[in-house]
Amino acid sequence: MARAVGVVEDEAETLNARFRAVALIIDLVKVLPTGVLDFLRQVVSDDRTSSRRRLDALVRLRHVDGLDGVRALRDDERTPPAVRRLAAMRLIDYRPEDRAKGAELLRWIASDNDQRPALRCAAVSDLLRFGALGRAHAAEIAHAMAVDTTLPTTSRVRAGQVLAEAARSRRSAALAILHELSAVENPLHRLRVWKAIAAITPLAATQPLRAMTRDRDLPPVARVRSAEALVANHREQRESAVIAAREVAFDEAVPEHVRVRAARNLARWSEVFRDDARQLLRTLVEE
Repeated sequence: MARAVGVVEDEAETLNARFRAVALIIDLVKVLPTGVLDFLRQVVSDDRTSSRRRLDALVRLRHVDGLDGVRALRDDERTPPAVRRLAAMRLIDYRPEDRAKGAELLRWIASDNDQRPALRCAAVSDLLRFGALGRAHAAEIAHAMAVDTTLPTTSRVRAGQVLAEAARSRRSAALAILHELSAVENPLHRLRVWKAIAAITPLAATQPLRAMTRDRDLPPVARVRSAEALVANHREQRESAVIAAREVAFDEAVPEHVRVRAARNLARWSEVFRDDARQLLRTLVEE
């Protein structure tokens, strides 16, 4: 504890190190030492502080200084939208007006074509936590994003997932969009599509995931991830997954980190090859 406080108060330490020390102290005590409070307030008042760091400091000060600072950051149009979104989600469980303003902000971010697709996806997913009206808005925005061919495939897949989660009556539309996206050339993107479909209708994804697992023309990492998705989707499909994991794990041409991942899966999935997989893991780790 004393050492952590010393790190926080030491201006020679990096900002990251000092924030890690603050997090440790918060886990240990309910009342923050004066030195820690002074540091956090200094971060908030420093014009050079990034909006993300300022939000972190304000949230950690909420039990002492309240949440007005977080609200001001959320409502400030000069604050980056990504940080405003985080501030809105921090306030979701407090006042009714916080939920209303948060939902309005997230709806704007998700609908704004000028925002980064990943941020739009995060915002539309967050809307699911804002009651029936939030889910209704999320469904409309997610559908528009899912059919938008100018967006990256991964963003369209995420939008399809949100659409299916937001409104059960629109799952068929979400599945139709996802099936259309399953023809994407990139195998990792294709895998993401089938994992999204598996979350809605597991049986529909079993055969495609098995086919990807067996496809030796795919990159090894895509085969390993496909095998993991296949087992997660249907435990009885482990045979195909074991074969793929064994082939990748014992292929010396495959990057070591991929072989390690495959060997760990092999040890988990196969009693027959468990000892071989463990021996291989020891060899790879020692190297």
